[in-house]
Amino acid sequence: MLRSGPPLRTILSIFATAIALVFCVCTASAPAAGQARITGVEYQPGDHLRVIVSFDRPVRYVEGTAANPDRIFFDVQGTKPGGALAKIAVGDSVLQSIRVAEYQPGTTRIVLDVSQPTAYSASLQNNPPRLVVELSRTASTARSGSAAATPELSEMRRTPAPTATAPPSSSVAGNQPRAASLASVAIVTPGNAGSAAPQAAAAAAVSSPPRSGFATASFARADSKLASHFAGPANGEFTALMKAAQRGDPNAQFNLGDWYMTGQGGVPRDPSVAAAWYRAAAQKGHAIAASNLGVLYASGLGVQQSDTDAAEWFRRAAEAGDAGGQNNLGSMYLAGRGVEASDAIGAKWIIAAAQQNSPEAEYTLGTLYANGRGVAQDDDQAVKWLKAAAEQGYAPAQCVMGKLSSAGAGVPRSEADAAAWWQKAAEHGSAEAQSALGNLYLNRDPVQAYSWFALAASSGDKEAVAAMNSLAPRLTPQQLAEAQQRARIAIKPQQ
Repeated sequence: MLRSGPPLRTILSIFATAIALVFCVCTASAPAAGQARITGVEYQPGDHLRVIVSFDRPVRYVEGTAANPDRIFFDVQGTKPGGALAKIAVGDSVLQSIRVAEYQPGTTRIVLDVSQPTAYSASLQNNPPRLVVELSRTASTARSGSAAATPELSEMRRTPAPTATAPPSSSVAGNQPRAASLASVAIVTPGNAGSAAPQAAAAAAVSSPPRSGFATASFARADSKLASHFAGPANGEFTALMKAAQRGDPNAQFNLGDWYMTGQGGVPRDPSVAAAWYRAAAQKGHAIAASNLGVLYASGLGVQQSDTDAAEWFRRAAEAGDAGGQNNLGSMYLAGRGVEASDAIGAKWIIAAAQQNSPEAEYTLGTLYANGRGVAQDDDQAVKWLKAAAEQGYAPAQCVMGKLSSAGAGVPRSEADAAAWWQKAAEHGSAEAQSALGNLYLNRDPVQAYSWFALAASSGDKEAVAAMNSLAPRLTPQQLAEAQQRARIAIKPQQ
């Protein structure tokens, strides 16, 4: 006899207004031989907070923001963190802490944990080599009144916290029969984990500005700068790229946009100039350039923020077959940003992107099937697409698969499977998964549970902090020391 599990909509929160916007940065060349090292991190308080990260040689980076909790991150390529750096507690009303860790081999992630969406600027200086970030004490307006998360401007497809090595874990076993039905689910959408809202809020929470032609005025500032940047650094590769771009080569124009976006090769980082080169390439049919330009408009980085223009550039990219553009355009329709909200049209573009193996789109498509939003409700299809995204390493989908496995909704109930999915997401830096593992181990291995809560708390998870404080009196001094040591080892930057 099959055991009936709880409906999915009672397990997970409704697909709300946040959208997953993909920013695809293609590098024109590999970093120079040898890796730079971070030599220091300095915090300077004031009306405009300043964070200065020093290096032993010039570097380049990509940047982005993430929510729940709010943070700003920088992925510095061709680097390793210094041995003494891990987490710096700041305690300012805006900047809470600074975290430094090796995100993946050859890339160091610097995370600024902020108390709210915060306007900031960043620049690279070469003498001495350092990254200077200035934070405003005024909340960012990049979200333009929308409940949607700020697009993640990164060559990575999402913004987990610095990768954590899992604490040694105990085995978790126990399978139960597959649930008979996944009657109704609502799944967390990228960038808005844990948020709940009525389904109607997806269209109502974000106003839909009227469609208009492309706004060219916002490019004037960038276009006026191009001539002054033609000389560029004394770099043979840059000179050749610039000449090709001036001749109208769209690939060169796109790559040059990337150079200005990331500060590659000593080029002064300037998102407005990057936007102008992306635009030049996009107008010649370069699909990824069009998608990148859409993200810049959606976030207001280098151009005047405009959801309408973002949607138009996403449309160009989507119609040219770019999966990122298709996913982003579909998300705009689902949220009603820059276009009239339409679940059916949104689903059409999400399906197109998912069929190209976009993990963000696969995840979103799973949520649509689970809720019957824009497509016929289908539990089997929901699980199929959620699992596909999870198997590609997409942490939000891995979190969801953990929840479904734990509850026996749509898949066989299995704490072992739940633990496996949550551990994968936790190792991608998901505080939600780390906290879930803490709860899973709470009554069978309190030391292990405390370690996971500590990792989640290090990312700003307030519920994990409360769980740690509640659990601590149950541990002996030796157990508490062991749990804290496991957590320290897990978050310590790899050397």
